[in-house]
Amino acid sequence: MFSYCERRLNLGDMQIDFLSPIKDVLEVDSIVLVLLRRVGVKIDAEESMNSNIQAYSQQGDKLWDIQESTSGGNKDKPYTAIYIDSEDVVAYCGLGFEYLLNLKTGSVRPRGGRPW
Repeated sequence: MFSYCERRLNLGDMQIDFLSPIKDVLEVDSIVLVLLRRVGVKIDAEESMNSNIQAYSQQGDKLWDIQESTSGGNKDKPYTAIYIDSEDVVAYCGLGFEYLLNLKTGSVRPRGGRPW
């Protein structure tokens, strides 16, 4: 069971605070996926603009950060959406690329290119 508001994720009795606002949270196979909103400015030197989906166990243990988008060159390309399509978990990059997300590792593989 989870809830979230602004920069805080509540997992049962545990609270996890983030530097960036939470855009969306999705639970899949007992893994809680947190999509952080990137506003184009790094808040912290350790923060990655492009690995903005994180996975947590139900107990609040961080499992992984998503692999950066493999398409689009060196330009910042944070993920802007995460959703379930059939049985696949899809991470959408703001440049128009979709990736199938491996829930065990956080790695991605291209699902398809831009629709236009």
